[in-house]
Amino acid sequence: MGEFDLIDEIVRALGSAATGPQVLCGPGDDSSIVRPPPGADAVASIDSLLPDVHFPANAQPQDVGYRALAVSLSDLSAMAALPGYVLVALTLPDSDTVFARQLAAGMAEAAQVYGVPIVGGNLASGPLSICVSVHGWVAPEAALLRSGAKPGQNLFVTGALGGTRAAVEAGIADAGLDARLRERYFRPPDRGPLMRQLADRASATAAIDISDGLLADAAHLARRSDVVLAIDSQAIPIFEPASLAHVFAGSDDYEILFASTQTAIEGCTAIGRVEVANSAGVPVTVDGEPAAGGYDHFGSNR
Repeated sequence: MGEFDLIDEIVRALGSAATGPQVLCGPGDDSSIVRPPPGADAVASIDSLLPDVHFPANAQPQDVGYRALAVSLSDLSAMAALPGYVLVALTLPDSDTVFARQLAAGMAEAAQVYGVPIVGGNLASGPLSICVSVHGWVAPEAALLRSGAKPGQNLFVTGALGGTRAAVEAGIADAGLDARLRERYFRPPDRGPLMRQLADRASATAAIDISDGLLADAAHLARRSDVVLAIDSQAIPIFEPASLAHVFAGSDDYEILFASTQTAIEGCTAIGRVEVANSAGVPVTVDGEPAAGGYDHFGSNR
C-alpha cells in the first residue's frame, strides 16, 4: 500500500478521535486549524517513543498506540492544563496496513479517554518511531510549574508507584505477565482531571509527572524550586505486586508528584515534606539520607 492510501487508513481508524468542537480543520490539509478558548494560554510538549526504549518492539500495536498518547498527555496533566489537540508523526518500516490501523485504533482509544482530538501529523518510511506533540490550554498564571514548591509544604503523589518497572522486569511481552502489570504499563491512568481540580482549589503549588522515576523527578522539582524534598519510604504507595525496589529503580509510572499546603488530599498520598535547601546541595532525601536514581537516556542505566 502506498503512503497516501496508508494515511487514509490511519485517518479512518482514528474516526471521531480526529474531530472536536474546537477543530476547524483536521487531517487532510497542509496544516490543521484549532480555535483556542478565549483568553487561554497555550501549553505544548513533545515526545519521541522508540521500540525497546519506550515500549517492547513486539508489543501489540493497539497497546503501543494507547501508551504513546497517554504518556505524552501526562505532561499536560502535571501542569493542570486541559488537553486541546494532538499531532502525531509516524515513521514506519513498511506499509503494514494492519499494524498502522491497530496503532491508530489504540491512539483513538486514548484520545477518547482523555477527551482530545488527533488533528494531524506526518508519515514517513524508516525505523519505527512515534513522535507525539500534545497541546493544551490553561488560564493565565494557572499552570502548575516545577518551581512552586515552598518549605513547610507536604509532598504528595497520585495513585501508586512501581508497577511499570515491575512489568518491565517481569517481561512486558510475556504471555504470563500479571494482567494488572500489563494494564498499568500500557494504560497509565489519566490524572488530568484531578490535577486541574487541585490547581483550581489552590491545593497544589508545584508538580511534575513521574516519567524517569520518583527520585529523578523529585530532584528535578526540588532543583527548580530550590528546596529539598524529604521522602518517607514507608509512606510511598506501592502498586501491587510491585515493591519499593521497583519504585527506586526508576519506574516510569506517569503518576504526578506535587507539593501542597494541605495535609490530606482524597485520592493522593502524602509521602514527605518540602524543606529548606541545604548547603550540601542535596535535592532529595529518603528516610533522612541523600538519595538519587532514575532513568537517563544517555546514562549508564539506559
